[in-house]
Amino acid sequence: MSNDANVTAAALRDAAVIADEMTNMGVTVLGSYSNGRRIVLVVDTPPVFVRGVMRRSSPNGVGTDRVMAAPYKGAQLEWIERDGPSELQLAEVAHG
Repeated sequence: MSNDANVTAAALRDAAVIADEMTNMGVTVLGSYSNGRRIVLVVDTPPVFVRGVMRRSSPNGVGTDRVMAAPYKGAQLEWIERDGPSELQLAEVAHG
C-alpha cells in the first residue's frame, strides 16, 4: 500500500472516531469530505467548547448564512450559523 493510501486510511479512521465523539456529545454529523489537506466533518452545531472562524458568508433571502470552521483533533469541523428572523417570526408575518 502506498503512503498516500495509508494516510487516507488513517484519516478515515480518525474521522470515524471523531464522528463517534461528536455523537456522544449530542452533536449530529451531517456529512464529511476531504478538502485535500484533512477530513472535514459537517455538523449541525459545534460542541460548546469549540470556537470557529468564518470561512464564507452568503445572503439567504432574509439574513445571512455563515459557514464556520474550527480545527478538531487533526480534522476540521464545519457548521452553518444563520442570522435574520427566526422561522417562528417568519410564520407570524406570513399569517398576519
